[in-house]
Amino acid sequence: YNFAYRGGGFFSNNSTINIEDNIIPYNTSQSDGGGIYTEFSNVILKDNHISHNTAAKGGGVFLDFSGTATISNNTILGNTAAYDGGGAYINFGANNLIQNNRFNSNSCTDGDGGGIYQRNGTNTYLQNEFENNSSRFGGGMYFDGGTNNIIQNNIHHNTSNFRGGGLFAEFGTNQ
Repeated sequence: YNFAYRGGGFFSNNSTINIEDNIIPYNTSQSDGGGIYTEFSNVILKDNHISHNTAAKGGGVFLDFSGTATISNNTILGNTAAYDGGGAYINFGANNLIQNNRFNSNSCTDGDGGGIYQRNGTNTYLQNEFENNSSRFGGGMYFDGGTNNIIQNNIHHNTSNFRGGGLFAEFGTNQ
């Protein structure tokens, strides 16, 4: 039950940071990253339970201009963003691996990417589950540019008010 302008539960700037084996629930950010906010950092986010956080963008997690990010084996559950990235928002990451995570029941009340909102960067999505997430566009996943490799993910029971119940992609290269 923490509150901040950015990074309700955790904030990191210009760092190399390993966030592992934590429970990060019920935090609020007035702006970005209800649970976790990092900027200009190399990030390892592993084996965490990130749940029921709220923010304007990136309800659970917001990674801003990360160098390299590895997001693996996390449960990102029941987070809410007013705008984009109910579960997570990744903005301009250089080289991101998102693997074996569970994005479940995250939502955006007036935005896109209920499970995750990805803006630019080079990203590999491998063996994740996106289930019961909701938003305007891209209920499970929303990609806005970048190079996105989408491999062996389970994307089901997500809801979009307009387009892309499971995945919505615009611009960029998506395979």
